[in-house]
Amino acid sequence: MNIELIKILLAWAVFLSQYDKAPVPDVEEKPHSYFVKEVCGGKECNVYGWYNKGTIYLDKRLNESASEEIAVHEIVHYLQDVSNKWDESSCKDRNLREKEAYLVQTKYSIEVMSKLPLRMSNLPICKEKIK
Repeated sequence: MNIELIKILLAWAVFLSQYDKAPVPDVEEKPHSYFVKEVCGGKECNVYGWYNKGTIYLDKRLNESASEEIAVHEIVHYLQDVSNKWDESSCKDRNLREKEAYLVQTKYSIEVMSKLPLRMSNLPICKEKIK
């Protein structure tokens, strides 16, 4: 993904999420095996994008349309991170962050790409332990 497209997607993510402007994040395309190893503990999974420590990773297998949509989702996670408005150790905040990223992704897909968003799992990413 070229830097000019990343800048455009960042601007859309800022506009649709209402986060403050931020520097352009690093974006790297990786083979699917990278996500299986790094995100899914070595088990096959349907992860196509991942934000981690200032870098957005996108699956090389994605077509251009899907790549843009997933990039917007991951850019929202980047904006959440640089905003310092969320408690990363809070399960509740982690789930709210994921819901917010899906919402912005959906808005981008419908408003900008004029299509329905990719069907993705919307399950909570963590659950609070009952004491």
